[in-house]
Amino acid sequence: MGLVTSQITLKNPLAPERPAVTVNAVIDTSVQNLCLSAAIADQLGLPVVQQREITTANSQRLLLDYVGPVELTCGNRTCCLGGLVTGTDVVLGLVPMSELDLMTPATFRAPNALPPVRVPR
Repeated sequence: MGLVTSQITLKNPLAPERPAVTVNAVIDTSVQNLCLSAAIADQLGLPVVQQREITTANSQRLLLDYVGPVELTCGNRTCCLGGLVTGTDVVLGLVPMSELDLMTPATFRAPNALPPVRVPR
């Protein structure tokens, strides 16, 4: 199964003079937060709010910068939230997806799901 992506726009609501950034974000339902690269966080001028300890899928513990607020727009939906600075891609986790009321394709959400069964009447 390939990556699921969506075009989103990121903006710093505290610095309206800075231009917004439009990227193709990776949709990952195994991630909780919005994840941004350091380059995008710097480009938007996002302040570090705190450092947060996270645990990766291989049980590694990392201390990451949590930045914000970030105004995130996907289609006709917008929300404001914070994000973790890590990696090189923008990753949309469950929290921003919930804030935007977005759903992933059924095949991505449940790759092993059986087809619906028709119940006889």
